[in-house]
Amino acid sequence: MEQHIDLHKCHYAFATILSDGEKTDRGYCLNGVWAESLDDGYTVRLFDGVSELLIFFHNKYELNSPDTATAEKFMASVCRIAERTSPKTKE
Repeated sequence: MEQHIDLHKCHYAFATILSDGEKTDRGYCLNGVWAESLDDGYTVRLFDGVSELLIFFHNKYELNSPDTATAEKFMASVCRIAERTSPKTKE
C-alpha cells in the first residue's frame, strides 16, 4: 500500500498521545489511537487495533492495514490528533 504520509504530523500525534493520552498495557491511548516506542529506541508505532504505522530511523515507514479505506480512516484519526498540537503554518 503505497501512499505519501506526513511524518511530521505523525510525530506530533505520537507526542500528543504520550502527553495527553491514557497509559494502558498496550502503550498510551488517545481517541482510539495507541502509541508506543519500540525497544530499539528509534522506532515508534501508532496503531488502532486494525491499522499500524511504524516509523523507523531516517523517517522510513511502514503502514500495515487491510485495505486503502481503512488506512485512510486511520491516518485521518492520526492527523486529527496531530492538529491539536502541531504549529500552524502561515498561508
